Amino acid sequence: MNRSFCFCLANVLLAIAAACSLAACQSVETYEKHLALVGTQSIKVQAPREGVRYSAVIKPSSQVDLAFRVGGYINQIHMVSNGHGGKRLVQSGDAVKKGTLLARVRQGDYAARTRQCQAAIAESRATQRQSRSRLAECLASLEEAQLNFDRGRILWDSNSLTKPDYDALKAKLEVSQSRVEEARARILVDKATESRLGAQFDEARLTLADCSLTAPSDCLVLKRNIEEGSLVTSGSVAYVVADTSSVKAAFGVPDVMLKELFAGQQLNVFTESLPGCKFPGRVSSISPEADPKSRVFEVEVTIPNPLLKLKIGMIASLTVQPGVVRAPAMSVPLSSVVRSSQNANGYAVFVVEEKDGKFWARQRNVALGESFGNMIAVTKGLSLGDRVVTSGSARIADGEQVNISP
Repeated sequence: MNRSFCFCLANVLLAIAAACSLAACQSVETYEKHLALVGTQSIKVQAPREGVRYSAVIKPSSQVDLAFRVGGYINQIHMVSNGHGGKRLVQSGDAVKKGTLLARVRQGDYAARTRQCQAAIAESRATQRQSRSRLAECLASLEEAQLNFDRGRILWDSNSLTKPDYDALKAKLEVSQSRVEEARARILVDKATESRLGAQFDEARLTLADCSLTAPSDCLVLKRNIEEGSLVTSGSVAYVVADTSSVKAAFGVPDVMLKELFAGQQLNVFTESLPGCKFPGRVSSISPEADPKSRVFEVEVTIPNPLLKLKIGMIASLTVQPGVVRAPAMSVPLSSVVRSSQNANGYAVFVVEEKDGKFWARQRNVALGESFGNMIAVTKGLSLGDRVVTSGSARIADGEQVNISP
């Protein structure tokens, strides 16, 4: 075999091998390129938004901790009828009237202090009477001394009175003036003493009154923390009471619902424990800040409760109606919306088109309207029946072939 033929054969074989290698690489590349798998959904018409239903908890219109200002042993607790002709201690769930004596601390020590202050005031007033009598005597002596001195000065001017007698009259006048000033100063001290004792008496009288704990209004007893004979200290909470003549239905709303609520707005409250009963109320409070954990704003609806049908802790429900009823609109899931590749400030969605049994993603610029939960209205750019990509939008481009997830 000649060398020239062998060389040509080798070149042919090398060319065939290179062609096979290139075909194999192209085959691998074609195999490794997968079509994006996307989820799709047909365009829907979003019905007009209806009222949003919320669950609420019934709370008292006001709740107060009744505490003793003084300490001591409990020797009296309010009694109520036990329904069998007898009496029992007031307890949770009992209604009491305004001014009802709920409990009393033993008053002996505080009453003694009040009597001591009364006695001290009486003594101070007696002292003041003596001081006023003393001042009257001093004023009379001063008047007599002044007359004697005036006569003596006339005699002194006419050289009819000796120097020692004149000096004696002058000294007596000065002593009388000094005694009057002392008597007046004593009266001022006595008045200050009476004022101080009066303040002590008022404090002792208030302390004595604080031995008794009374209901601040018509209220419901939520909790009683004391028993007869128990020792309490100043500030000890004896009762927790609440005013339930009106109650509050408290519930939380997201920020998007705040525009539908305002103070004074009337809402109807319902509870499953009282079927068929409607309790009208008005919005009395809207929290200015969201709860840091739940991110909702608390709203309170105040409801008149004269018959005390609504109990604290009941679960209620109410519906917040939209302020404006909107017309139906086409809508897509929020996950379908992407940034437009043609307009940096615009939005778009991918619409899947079928051709020859294959699916192609086409980007459509759209104008968006109001959101409805996880849906958003589309006012321009789509038609009913369009099939939009709902998942996988971030992995595809305009004109790309895709696979549809089942």
